[in-house]
Amino acid sequence: FLSGNCIDPFNYKVLEASQAVAWTMPYCFGTTQELLAICQKHQLRPCAAAAAGGPGSAPSVPVAELPELDSKRYKGFCLAVGSES
Repeated sequence: FLSGNCIDPFNYKVLEASQAVAWTMPYCFGTTQELLAICQKHQLRPCAAAAAGGPGSAPSVPVAELPELDSKRYKGFCLAVGSES
């Protein structure tokens, strides 16, 4: 799922970094709201990757240890990453 001003999924750097796997993966473009609606529809917990912050930032937590990832409420998770991660 690609949103906003993201890089072209068929940019030569993307294809090189993915060893051309990008050609085989399904994708679609949409808004953040549409992604959250997909997460809700498929019972996925939305999670976001973030670069290590400075003083006062929250510590990193492995996805498997998230207290919010309740197996009774969610079937899995959706990990959103950006160029900052």
